Amino acid sequence: MFQWTDQSMDWYEQAALHCDFHRQLARLIQPCLSGCDTIADLGCGLGYLSMELAQNCQQMICVDVSEPALERLAQNCLRRGIRNLKTTRGDWTLWQPQPRPDAVVLSFCNGMGQRLPILARLARKVIISVMPASDEENDSYDLNRYLPKRDRYRGRENHKTVLPVLRSLGISWEEIPFSLPFGQWLGNEEEVKAFLYYYFHFQPQGQQLEEYLGSHQQGTGYYLPNIKKGYVVAVRVEDLPPEFRKGASSCVESV
Repeated sequence: MFQWTDQSMDWYEQAALHCDFHRQLARLIQPCLSGCDTIADLGCGLGYLSMELAQNCQQMICVDVSEPALERLAQNCLRRGIRNLKTTRGDWTLWQPQPRPDAVVLSFCNGMGQRLPILARLARKVIISVMPASDEENDSYDLNRYLPKRDRYRGRENHKTVLPVLRSLGISWEEIPFSLPFGQWLGNEEEVKAFLYYYFHFQPQGQQLEEYLGSHQQGTGYYLPNIKKGYVVAVRVEDLPPEFRKGASSCVESV
């Protein structure tokens, strides 16, 4: 299971602060949240999407198992003057909020295809999942020419795996495709090398390293390009099977 470290949090924040990925994603999601006053972001991580969505609701609830990530989120909310966001540490699959939020959002976090009955017991109105288009690599960080084909999203829900589940259950949905830049800004050569090894176990040397660094230098630092391709998928709770809405335990085993 992925775990946040000080270094990975710093890298994510560097990327988030240099682009408007989360703002653009929030704009795509917002029409699906009409009439939703309370929203929960499940598996929120550092909460950059949560902070954007919080601007258009009465209360934002962020749930995650990582205490360091939630602490970083709380610090950023204080710095940005966001007062309608609260954090809850724990496994969202075991969370029992009272009252339930109007909407739940998952961003690159398994749930809609695997735990839909649980989500149905959490949300009052709508379930929204932001997911990759497929499990295939999309040349993130310009690495396809150096590494063999990678299944970057293996084990993670994606558009190709979730839609058959919804169809089989007779559930209607709304979907919005997106292709948004979320590249990585890094300060120096050592940081580039550490980033490539941390996420890809890739250690370029000699001419290969020189070529990679040379093609990605931006000013005094480096920019590694990345395009996130995926879908926003929204399901209305009222469109779910009655047994899901009632929370029958047998439904958990059927998905």
